[in-house]
Amino acid sequence: MEIHALAQKAGRWLLGALAPRLRCLCCGKPCGGSGLCEGCLAELSAFLPEETLCPLCGEPGGGAVCPRCTALRPAFAAARGLFPYEGAAQKLVLAMKYEGEYDIPAEFFAKRFEEYLSQANWEIDAVVPVPSRLSHLLKYGYNQAAIPARRLAFSLALPLYPRALRRPGFGKSQVRLSRAQRLENARGGFLPGPQGGKLKGKRVLLLDDVLTTGATANACAEAMLRLGAKSVYVLCAARSILREDKPTKV
Repeated sequence: MEIHALAQKAGRWLLGALAPRLRCLCCGKPCGGSGLCEGCLAELSAFLPEETLCPLCGEPGGGAVCPRCTALRPAFAAARGLFPYEGAAQKLVLAMKYEGEYDIPAEFFAKRFEEYLSQANWEIDAVVPVPSRLSHLLKYGYNQAAIPARRLAFSLALPLYPRALRRPGFGKSQVRLSRAQRLENARGGFLPGPQGGKLKGKRVLLLDDVLTTGATANACAEAMLRLGAKSVYVLCAARSILREDKPTKV
């Protein structure tokens, strides 16, 4: 798996060196080699407005604690997805997750994570990416959450623990599951990893690509709190807007 991932990375580096991306990764328009055009960058210029979000799970609404968090308070201290999961943000996430085009999205999201943290009142001691399912690692050769996490941790001079948690077996994808199904699927789906002991007493930042129902984030937070983490904050590239308890596509 590691050899496959390294070969993919070397191929992408060689392709980028020989032929810089002249068209936008999101819309295909000319972008002068940067990978993102001015129009898509403008679309990604503003985070979801904080005053409209549930202060706990970050679901857009009226700015008060949402009914779901009122009924059952999540294990994490707070969770945010920076952009609505649509348009340019969705295309960047999909390119990073499934198409092996992770360099441009990871660099972009890592910078936006840092920008958000500079204005959020979160105290962080360590960074942990949500672990990928084994089936995803075998198929694609990398964990899409770990790549921007590594860049963010380096920029903030914080320890990164990519193996603090693990997913046993192949696991079942959350794609196209309803909220109730996601909660059930995520329950017990994360176990201590080789670096789990390093979380004791730490305020942890959990990173992922998309925040949907919060089931995965909550299950990870529960596992890390059992390992002795002091608190867990969750930051994701995008937020899937929940309207009904229907199967989601992310």
